[in-house]
Amino acid sequence: MMIHHRHLSSATGAVAAGVSIISGLMSMIVMFIAPHGLHRFAVALHMARQPVLVTIAPFIAAIAVVAAAIAGVLRLYSWGREVGARRGETASSN
Repeated sequence: MMIHHRHLSSATGAVAAGVSIISGLMSMIVMFIAPHGLHRFAVALHMARQPVLVTIAPFIAAIAVVAAAIAGVLRLYSWGREVGARRGETASSN
């Protein structure tokens, strides 16, 4: 069973878009739940803990960046394969 490069490219693009949306929504939520005022001072002194979402938000953003990079590389590979196939067809027809 072989996976076609076009299907893989579109699937990774959809995954990258989904993770990017989740990352954007999480950043909006974190903006409102991040420590403010005295609680922020207590977190800086390690007297209080940060909310879990504030702690994991950078990792979600990193996953979104990696997924977008993989989708971009696969799209470039797919484009290269299509151009190569067109060149092969043009060369064989001449």
